[in-house]
Amino acid sequence: LQKKEKRKTTREVKSNQMIFNLLLYMGIFFIVGGFSLFLYSEMRLREIDIQLFKLEQRIKKELKHD
Repeated sequence: LQKKEKRKTTREVKSNQMIFNLLLYMGIFFIVGGFSLFLYSEMRLREIDIQLFKLEQRIKKELKHD
């Protein structure tokens, strides 16, 4: 006795396809978002490093004058 496999309806197929598309777009969003945050943090670190360098130069200058 063999059971016949039930064919998926077009509604079920479209539902699965929608779920996969949602997962795909969410994954792409997280990758792009994470990369954007990484770039922002690197730019911010560079900005802080420049400010620190300027502050150190100013401290050295003040110490030489005293």
